[in-house]
Amino acid sequence: QITPTNTKELRGALVGPTSAAVGAAIVPQQQRGRALSAVFAGFTLSTVVGVPAATWLSLTLGWRGALACVGVLAIIAAIAVAITVLTANDPAPLQPRAFIGLLVRLRVMAALATSTMHLAAQFTIYALMAALLIDPFGLEPTQLPMAMLLFGVRSVLGNAVAGTLADRFGAPRIVLASFAGLAGIFGLLSLPLSPVTAAFAVAGCAASGTLFTAPQQVRLTALVPPRSMRLCWR
Repeated sequence: QITPTNTKELRGALVGPTSAAVGAAIVPQQQRGRALSAVFAGFTLSTVVGVPAATWLSLTLGWRGALACVGVLAIIAAIAVAITVLTANDPAPLQPRAFIGLLVRLRVMAALATSTMHLAAQFTIYALMAALLIDPFGLEPTQLPMAMLLFGVRSVLGNAVAGTLADRFGAPRIVLASFAGLAGIFGLLSLPLSPVTAAFAVAGCAASGTLFTAPQQVRLTALVPPRSMRLCWR
Protein backbone atom coordinates (compact mmCIF):
# COMPACT_ATOMS: atom_id res chain seq x y z
CA GLN A 1 0.00 0.00 0.00
CA ILE A 2 1.31 3.46 -0.93
CA THR A 3 1.13 5.91 1.95
CA PRO A 4 2.60 9.41 2.38
CA THR A 5 5.39 7.91 4.49
CA ASN A 6 6.55 5.20 2.13
CA THR A 7 6.04 7.53 -0.84
CA LYS A 8 8.76 9.71 0.68
CA GLU A 9 10.91 6.62 1.11
CA LEU A 10 10.40 5.72 -2.56
CA ARG A 11 11.40 9.23 -3.63
CA GLY A 12 14.45 9.05 -1.36
CA ALA A 13 15.44 5.72 -2.90
CA LEU A 14 15.70 7.45 -6.28
CA VAL A 15 18.56 9.65 -5.07
CA GLY A 16 21.25 6.96 -5.06
CA PRO A 17 20.70 5.52 -8.56
CA THR A 18 20.15 8.97 -10.05
CA SER A 19 23.32 10.32 -8.46
CA ALA A 20 25.31 7.34 -9.74
CA ALA A 21 23.90 7.73 -13.25
CA VAL A 22 24.73 11.45 -13.36
CA GLY A 23 28.19 10.87 -11.93
CA ALA A 24 28.97 8.26 -14.59
CA ALA A 25 27.52 10.37 -17.41
CA ILE A 26 29.41 13.63 -16.84
CA VAL A 27 32.95 12.21 -16.94
CA PRO A 28 34.98 10.31 -19.56
CA GLN A 29 34.75 6.51 -19.41
CA GLN A 30 38.27 6.12 -18.00
CA GLN A 31 37.33 8.30 -15.01
CA ARG A 32 34.00 6.67 -14.14
CA GLY A 33 35.40 4.63 -11.28
CA ARG A 34 36.73 7.66 -9.44
CA ALA A 35 33.60 9.67 -10.19
CA LEU A 36 31.35 6.96 -8.77
CA SER A 37 33.58 6.64 -5.72
CA ALA A 38 33.07 10.35 -5.11
CA VAL A 39 29.29 9.87 -5.37
CA PHE A 40 29.25 6.88 -3.03
CA ALA A 41 31.56 8.67 -0.59
CA GLY A 42 28.48 10.55 0.57
CA PHE A 43 26.71 7.30 1.44
CA THR A 44 29.68 5.79 3.24
CA LEU A 45 30.47 8.98 5.14
CA SER A 46 26.90 9.03 6.37
CA THR A 47 27.65 5.78 8.21
CA VAL A 48 30.49 7.44 10.10
CA VAL A 49 29.29 11.04 10.42
CA GLY A 50 25.60 11.20 9.56
CA VAL A 51 24.23 8.70 12.08
CA PRO A 52 26.06 10.17 15.12
CA ALA A 53 25.27 13.71 13.96
CA ALA A 54 21.57 12.90 13.50
CA THR A 55 21.48 11.30 16.93
CA TRP A 56 23.06 14.38 18.51
CA LEU A 57 20.71 16.72 16.67
CA SER A 58 17.65 14.74 17.73
CA LEU A 59 18.77 14.84 21.35
CA THR A 60 19.55 18.56 21.17
CA LEU A 61 16.77 19.89 18.92
CA GLY A 62 14.22 17.09 19.03
CA TRP A 63 13.18 14.99 16.07
CA ARG A 64 11.48 17.95 14.36
CA GLY A 65 14.65 20.02 14.58
CA ALA A 66 16.76 17.14 13.28
CA LEU A 67 14.45 16.64 10.30
CA ALA A 68 14.46 20.39 9.65
CA CYS A 69 18.27 20.30 9.47
CA VAL A 70 18.09 17.43 7.01
CA GLY A 71 15.62 19.43 4.92
CA VAL A 72 17.92 22.48 4.88
CA LEU A 73 20.87 20.32 3.80
CA ALA A 74 18.73 18.79 1.04
CA ILE A 75 17.82 22.26 -0.27
CA ILE A 76 21.49 23.30 -0.25
CA ALA A 77 22.43 20.11 -2.12
CA ALA A 78 19.65 20.68 -4.68
CA ILE A 79 20.87 24.23 -5.32
CA ALA A 80 24.46 23.02 -5.70
CA VAL A 81 23.38 20.34 -8.19
CA ALA A 82 21.32 22.86 -10.17
CA ILE A 83 24.32 25.18 -10.42
CA THR A 84 27.11 22.68 -11.10
CA VAL A 85 25.49 19.80 -13.02
CA LEU A 86 24.64 21.40 -16.34
CA THR A 87 22.84 19.72 -19.23
CA ALA A 88 22.74 20.81 -22.85
CA ASN A 89 18.98 20.42 -23.05
CA ASP A 90 16.07 18.97 -21.16
CA PRO A 91 15.94 15.16 -21.26
CA ALA A 92 13.22 13.54 -23.35
CA PRO A 93 10.60 11.42 -21.56
CA LEU A 94 11.61 7.92 -20.56
CA GLN A 95 10.29 5.16 -22.82
CA PRO A 96 9.29 2.39 -20.38
CA ARG A 97 9.17 -0.39 -22.99
CA ALA A 98 12.72 0.26 -24.17
CA PHE A 99 13.95 0.57 -20.58
CA ILE A 100 12.35 -2.74 -19.58
CA GLY A 101 13.92 -4.27 -22.68
CA LEU A 102 17.32 -3.38 -21.25
CA LEU A 103 16.50 -4.76 -17.82
CA VAL A 104 15.51 -8.19 -19.14
CA ARG A 105 18.79 -8.73 -20.96
CA LEU A 106 20.50 -11.75 -19.43
CA ARG A 107 23.80 -10.04 -18.63
CA VAL A 108 22.06 -7.02 -17.10
CA MET A 109 19.78 -9.25 -15.03
CA ALA A 110 22.78 -11.26 -13.82
CA ALA A 111 24.64 -8.07 -12.84
CA LEU A 112 21.62 -6.71 -10.96
CA ALA A 113 21.11 -10.04 -9.17
CA THR A 114 24.79 -10.04 -8.21
CA SER A 115 24.44 -6.54 -6.77
CA THR A 116 21.37 -7.56 -4.78
CA MET A 117 23.05 -10.60 -3.23
CA HIS A 118 26.26 -8.73 -2.46
CA LEU A 119 24.50 -5.82 -0.77
CA ALA A 120 22.26 -8.23 1.14
CA ALA A 121 25.32 -10.01 2.54
CA GLN A 122 27.02 -6.74 3.52
CA PHE A 123 24.02 -5.14 5.18
CA THR A 124 23.01 -8.34 6.97
CA ILE A 125 26.35 -8.21 8.74
CA TYR A 126 25.78 -4.56 9.62
CA ALA A 127 22.23 -5.12 10.87
CA LEU A 128 23.16 -8.16 12.99
CA MET A 129 26.52 -6.86 14.19
CA ALA A 130 25.53 -6.85 17.88
CA ALA A 131 24.22 -10.42 17.83
CA LEU A 132 27.21 -11.57 15.82
CA LEU A 133 29.90 -10.03 18.02
CA ILE A 134 28.45 -10.17 21.53
CA ASP A 135 27.15 -13.73 21.80
CA PRO A 136 29.57 -15.84 19.72
CA PHE A 137 32.75 -13.85 20.32
CA GLY A 138 32.16 -12.26 23.72
CA LEU A 139 32.42 -8.60 22.75
CA GLU A 140 31.30 -6.36 25.63
CA PRO A 141 28.17 -4.30 24.86
CA THR A 142 30.10 -1.16 25.80
CA GLN A 143 32.58 -1.95 23.01
CA LEU A 144 29.91 -2.19 20.32
CA PRO A 145 29.92 1.55 19.41
CA MET A 146 33.65 1.35 18.69
CA ALA A 147 33.08 -1.75 16.55
CA MET A 148 30.42 0.11 14.58
CA LEU A 149 32.71 3.11 14.19
CA LEU A 150 35.44 0.80 12.91
CA PHE A 151 32.92 -0.68 10.45
CA GLY A 152 32.10 2.82 9.19
CA VAL A 153 35.73 3.88 8.86
CA ARG A 154 36.58 0.74 6.87
CA SER A 155 33.56 1.43 4.65
CA VAL A 156 34.96 4.87 3.81
CA LEU A 157 38.42 3.46 3.10
CA GLY A 158 37.08 0.72 0.85
CA ASN A 159 35.04 3.20 -1.15
CA ALA A 160 37.96 5.64 -1.34
CA VAL A 161 40.20 3.18 -3.20
CA ALA A 162 37.52 1.32 -5.17
CA GLY A 163 37.19 3.80 -8.02
CA THR A 164 40.92 4.28 -8.54
CA LEU A 165 41.50 0.52 -8.50
CA ALA A 166 38.65 -0.02 -10.97
CA ASP A 167 40.06 2.58 -13.36
CA ARG A 168 43.55 1.09 -13.08
CA PHE A 169 42.93 -2.68 -13.04
CA GLY A 170 39.45 -2.96 -14.52
CA ALA A 171 36.10 -3.12 -12.76
CA PRO A 172 35.56 -6.91 -13.13
CA ARG A 173 38.79 -7.70 -11.24
CA ILE A 174 37.85 -5.43 -8.35
CA VAL A 175 34.35 -6.93 -8.19
CA LEU A 176 35.90 -10.41 -7.97
CA ALA A 177 38.32 -9.18 -5.30
CA SER A 178 35.39 -7.84 -3.29
CA PHE A 179 33.57 -11.18 -3.43
CA ALA A 180 36.75 -13.03 -2.53
CA GLY A 181 37.29 -10.72 0.43
CA LEU A 182 33.76 -11.23 1.72
CA ALA A 183 34.01 -15.01 1.31
CA GLY A 184 37.32 -15.11 3.15
CA ILE A 185 35.99 -13.01 6.03
CA PHE A 186 32.85 -15.13 6.35
CA GLY A 187 35.12 -18.17 6.59
CA LEU A 188 37.24 -16.42 9.20
CA LEU A 189 34.17 -15.65 11.30
CA SER A 190 33.47 -19.38 11.57
CA LEU A 191 36.64 -19.74 13.67
CA PRO A 192 36.94 -19.11 17.45
CA LEU A 193 38.26 -15.54 17.36
CA SER A 194 38.99 -13.08 20.13
CA PRO A 195 36.50 -10.20 20.46
CA VAL A 196 38.91 -7.65 18.99
CA THR A 197 39.88 -9.91 16.07
CA ALA A 198 36.21 -10.59 15.36
CA ALA A 199 35.46 -6.85 15.36
CA PHE A 200 38.24 -6.22 12.85
CA ALA A 201 37.00 -9.13 10.72
CA VAL A 202 33.47 -7.71 10.65
CA ALA A 203 34.90 -4.31 9.74
CA GLY A 204 36.69 -6.08 6.90
CA CYS A 205 33.24 -6.92 5.51
CA ALA A 206 32.63 -3.20 5.25
CA ALA A 207 35.84 -2.62 3.31
CA SER A 208 35.17 -5.54 0.95
CA GLY A 209 31.55 -4.45 0.60
CA THR A 210 32.22 -0.86 -0.41
CA LEU A 211 35.04 -2.04 -2.67
CA PHE A 212 32.25 -3.53 -4.79
CA THR A 213 29.85 -0.63 -5.30
CA ALA A 214 31.67 1.75 -7.67
CA PRO A 215 33.28 -0.97 -9.85
CA GLN A 216 29.93 -2.75 -10.20
CA GLN A 217 28.31 0.49 -11.34
CA VAL A 218 31.10 0.88 -13.89
CA ARG A 219 30.32 -2.66 -15.13
CA LEU A 220 26.62 -1.88 -15.39
CA THR A 221 27.26 1.23 -17.47
CA ALA A 222 29.55 -0.79 -19.74
CA LEU A 223 26.96 -3.55 -20.20
CA VAL A 224 24.48 -1.15 -21.78
CA PRO A 225 25.80 0.61 -24.90
CA PRO A 226 25.12 4.38 -25.07
CA ARG A 227 22.99 3.86 -28.19
CA SER A 228 20.70 1.51 -26.26
CA MET A 229 20.35 4.00 -23.43
CA ARG A 230 19.48 6.78 -25.87
CA LEU A 231 16.60 4.66 -27.17
CA CYS A 232 15.07 4.75 -23.69
CA TRP A 233 14.68 8.53 -23.81
CA ARG A 234 13.51 9.04 -27.37
